[in-house]
Amino acid sequence: MAFKSQAELWQEAFQHFEQERYESSQAMCRKLLKLDRRNADVLHLAALINLRQGKTRQAIKMQLKAIRSRPSDASLHFNLANMLVETNQQKEALPHYRKAVTLQPDAPELIQGLIGCLTAIDKLRGAARHHSPELEEAADLANRLFKVDNNPAQAGLCLAEILLSLERMDEAESVLRNVLDRVQRHAPIQLALVGVFMDTGRFDEA
Repeated sequence: MAFKSQAELWQEAFQHFEQERYESSQAMCRKLLKLDRRNADVLHLAALINLRQGKTRQAIKMQLKAIRSRPSDASLHFNLANMLVETNQQKEALPHYRKAVTLQPDAPELIQGLIGCLTAIDKLRGAARHHSPELEEAADLANRLFKVDNNPAQAGLCLAEILLSLERMDEAESVLRNVLDRVQRHAPIQLALVGVFMDTGRFDEA
């Protein structure tokens, strides 16, 4: 059998992963980690394999090792946060979403992940909440998303919904009107604006 370099082993491990040949891909990851136990890319791939096999705890453990090897990689933090959310560990996921956004502050996908986590934590508090720091943070992030996302309607609707939850009606209306000025007709935005009119007693405008 011909000797395979680390680069060849890595390429083959990744190909087998894409082909859903998880056992052989995992075996190659083990070989690679014997050569370099701190290789963040291999640790991340091993985490993804475990995740695909339904071994979420092992996946999280491997992903944490990948982060320790390369702590400044936003995607590693983001993927760990997603794994934690899958197991309903939103509070544990939150610092990793925040770290990912700190490392890549203008990445829409990362911002959306953090907003989703914050709003999920707020919902868990339910009717017991009197003030929601999570929603306030989400509003600030959604405002940033509105400025950087290539889909102004989606980002604007996200921001408006959070502002409405915070009962900041005027700001929500301003955002919705801003979006309509940019995209013209958009049914979800128009419906949201009608909802603002109804909630503020302006039935003639609705």
